[in-house]
Amino acid sequence: MIYKIVKYPFFRKYMVKWINPIPENKRKEWKKVTVKSKTGGIIKGLFAKSKSETEKATLVLGPSKGNEAEGYFIKRGYTKFLRNTGFNALIS
Repeated sequence: MIYKIVKYPFFRKYMVKWINPIPENKRKEWKKVTVKSKTGGIIKGLFAKSKSETEKATLVLGPSKGNEAEGYFIKRGYTKFLRNTGFNALIS
């Protein structure tokens, strides 16, 4: 709680509630992922498997932390393109 109070004056415009841009009927394709580091830090993200028969690799897409970052790669079609060409997508 204190962290949010201290952070607010500096990062006010970046502190927005996340709205999932994935349509309701396609949310089943995405899985929520949580990873905890040895130092106690937590990273949350969304993972989707490739749509092709052979998977090439998993690409981690980490957007900047502005208002535009909310679903940036999904809204712009990057994840759709990557998944159609054989890559798994992980958005952090």
